[in-house]
Amino acid sequence: MENENNNYMNTTEDIVYQNTDDKNNNLLSETESNVVEKQDSVTVNIFNQKICLGVDSSIDASYLENIANYIDCTATSIKTKSPHYTDKTVLILTALNIADMLHRKDSEYKENGEYIESAIELLYNKTISIIEMIDDKNSSQLNR
Repeated sequence: MENENNNYMNTTEDIVYQNTDDKNNNLLSETESNVVEKQDSVTVNIFNQKICLGVDSSIDASYLENIANYIDCTATSIKTKSPHYTDKTVLILTALNIADMLHRKDSEYKENGEYIESAIELLYNKTISIIEMIDDKNSSQLNR
């Protein structure tokens, strides 16, 4: 597997990836103001490569371990099915599979959200109609 020359790479504000084979073992995070600060870390194994993840204290280490395990299992499955693929190709296919799944779930979430919004609007309108009918009935009984 190709070794990146970067000491760190920010993919989010809270998580920093660093290859444990790097000579510089300091975990670094670049904040929005470009201040470099040390982080807590979790080491995971993804596709036979140990990776040290610098994490903010608000992130649960077991959550990151579960994500790493999912990525590792997905990559291993692809490699098992297609052993002739290079590691780079396997990891690209892994990323595409995970991105596809995320995109599909996001689309489902949006569709469900739109459905829920229309159901709430329908319920609201029916509730208003029922309240108006009750008010009309009470008004007519008072006028008798």
